[in-house]
Amino acid sequence: MPKVRVSFISGKLHTIILKLPIALSKFNEPIQLNGAEFFARWKQIGAGPREKQVVFHSNAPINLSGARTIILGFKFEILEEVDPNPTNIVGASVLHTSGGGMFGCLMRLEPNIEAQMYRLTVRTTNEAVTNEICTLLEPLLANIAI
Repeated sequence: MPKVRVSFISGKLHTIILKLPIALSKFNEPIQLNGAEFFARWKQIGAGPREKQVVFHSNAPINLSGARTIILGFKFEILEEVDPNPTNIVGASVLHTSGGGMFGCLMRLEPNIEAQMYRLTVRTTNEAVTNEICTLLEPLLANIAI
């Protein structure tokens, strides 16, 4: 998130750093892909620094419709019937930036309902974008209210 640093003197020097409420998802555009297109792009991006996978507990019972709502709100297109497991959620988007251009973003969320856990895998064409998407999505998904 972008930050604004404000410095002022009121007897002594004070500095306040404020996070602006502008999330990365503001600049995402959902894109529709079929299974073949998704997996071709998935392989093209590859693993390594452009992939991040996190496994985490849900703080409430797994809520698939809530997870879908969060992913849609993050402006990922949910790709139906791409994953053979119907409980898994697969998404795609393009992040538009003014300085860096466009970045392809792919994600896969695998809920384990019995263990009350998620595995989130994100692949993008930029390492920093990959990390930021995981950092933003993980706490939202872990704290879905029923």
